[in-house]
Amino acid sequence: TMLDMVLVDGNHSPWAVTKDCKWSHHCKVGAVMCFDDWISTTRDAVREYFKDKPNWILEYESTSPPPDANRGWAVTLLRKNA
Repeated sequence: TMLDMVLVDGNHSPWAVTKDCKWSHHCKVGAVMCFDDWISTTRDAVREYFKDKPNWILEYESTSPPPDANRGWAVTLLRKNA
């Protein structure tokens, strides 16, 4: 079974999030991967993982967290387009 969505909200270390990125291999075209509550080091690891995967596009990345949120966190959505 191919997945429509993967929500990554676990260990925020670069090593762990890179491991989570491998779920992308189980996603069908049109699927979304959502990376929640990640800081710059994990964001960089995800960008590094997907940089040579042209079938995944950055669809959304938060730039202003809610007032009660930790200013170091972000949310990012990637979509598989091919």
